[in-house]
Parts: sequence; structure tokens; C-alpha cells
Amino acid sequence: MVSIDAVRAAARFDVLATAGRQDVSGMPERAHAVQRIAVLFGCFSFVCVVALAFAVASSDVTGSARCSAAPVQPVFGAETAATMTVAPGNPCIVFLRQIAGSIDDLSIATPPRHGVVAVRGRSGVTYRSAQQHRGEDAFVLKLRGRPGTQSGDAIVRVRVEVR
Repeated sequence: MVSIDAVRAAARFDVLATAGRQDVSGMPERAHAVQRIAVLFGCFSFVCVVALAFAVASSDVTGSARCSAAPVQPVFGAETAATMTVAPGNPCIVFLRQIAGSIDDLSIATPPRHGVVAVRGRSGVTYRSAQQHRGEDAFVLKLRGRPGTQSGDAIVRVRVEVR
């Protein structure tokens, strides 16, 4: 039998790998993830699929019911707005889409008042609200890089709804 941790890891990879794709079937992304992971692990019995569904539902990934954040396309020399919705105490990842040029540094210019943000290399950040907080929060990211031949900054203002 496959371990729950292996399924959660596969769910994170699966949902993150498909982030940004348009779902036209009407089936929630998590249901697609369960279907793809069932095939991956050769799990076709009812009990096995229910166990996979539980493991996928309990994983914290972008696009889940506990986290909704679209990838952000920052622009050097400009400010970009982003929004996310997250359940209290749960992590949510904001991915940065490919930017014209190269990113030399990604930092938190203004931290959130009701949570924490952790930088994930130069590809994005993970936000986690305080467990007891519900309502609005916000933070600002600063990217420094080279949009071609000159250096510049890009600012991303992220508005968070914790519910």
C-alpha cells in the first residue's frame, strides 16, 4: 500500500505542475489530482480511491479549498497587484511567472500584519496567516533584476483574504 505522505507529495507535485491551466471540464482540480494519482499508483479499488481522495484533500497546495492564488506576472519598472484567499493558519503559495529578464533578488518589502511570508528562492513566496485571524491582510514583494540591459525593480502588492 502507498503511504499517505507519498500521496500528499504526489498531490502537491500534481496540482502545482498543473497550476495556471484552465479547467474546462467543470471537475475540481483536486478531483483531477485524485484521478491522475490513482492511475500513477495503480489504485483502482473503491477503498484505495477514497484513501487517495482523503490524502489529496488534506494536502496544502495552491488551488485547494484552503488556498487560492493565481500565479503572478511581475513587470520590471511597474507595480503588479495580486490576490489570494486562504483559510486561517494554512499555507498558500504565490508563484511568480516567468519575467522578461532575470530576477537577482526577491524580498519582502512590507510584511503582512496578520501572518508570515517565506521566500521560496526566486520563484515565489509562501504565506501563512495567524491561526486566529480572519479578514484582510496584505504584503508587498520587491524583485530586483535585469530586464534586458539595465537593472530595475518590480513591486508586487498582494491582498490576502483570510476566511
